[in-house]
Amino acid sequence: MDSIVSLKQVTKQYPGGGRPALDRVDLAIQEGAFVGVMGASGSGKSTLLSILGAMATPTSGQVMVDGLDVTSLGPEGRAVFRREYLGFVFQHLQLVPYLTAIENVALPLAAMSGQRREKLELAAECLARVRLTGKERNLPTQLSGGEQQRVAIARALVNRPPIILADEPTGNLDTDNGQEIIGLLRDINDDGHTVVMVTHNPAYAAIVSDIVTLRDGRIVS
Repeated sequence: MDSIVSLKQVTKQYPGGGRPALDRVDLAIQEGAFVGVMGASGSGKSTLLSILGAMATPTSGQVMVDGLDVTSLGPEGRAVFRREYLGFVFQHLQLVPYLTAIENVALPLAAMSGQRREKLELAAECLARVRLTGKERNLPTQLSGGEQQRVAIARALVNRPPIILADEPTGNLDTDNGQEIIGLLRDINDDGHTVVMVTHNPAYAAIVSDIVTLRDGRIVS
């Protein structure tokens, strides 16, 4: 199976000097993989996800996604890349509080052509996929924490991206809701999406197909 993501000698040095957040990282992610990124706080996990998501640029090295050199893109090119290739699931959700669940899910489609009705229909399909039929008109405050995270997953799916990036998606949830979210991500992976998930929870090691462990900005396993 081909690699959909390839990092070659990627280093990220933040201003102020000190140890690089990432230090000459080489990484290949196979299409259709479910990758768990693990490591202690400060090991470089969030920086790695930011670079994979084209939200940060490496100081040196190359990031290739589906044959595209992401490191060569300017701001507009990175925005197009994120829209076409990526869905994001954040620990802190970043739902818009005054929008309904279906409107939150439809947000990534705002810059795309098409009628509003069609976009809302697609958003409703994604909410159904995460078992939230009937909650379309609820505001985030009218949903439980687990339901809000499912809205965030539906939003990540709505533009049909090949890659889902999840940053501690269960970090603010209790055990039962956390297991449900992991089950949804596994189902999404089974449907053909490549999933890269940052997690502190070693219990999820048995669920993912590959584990990347970071220590001091370097991959150690």
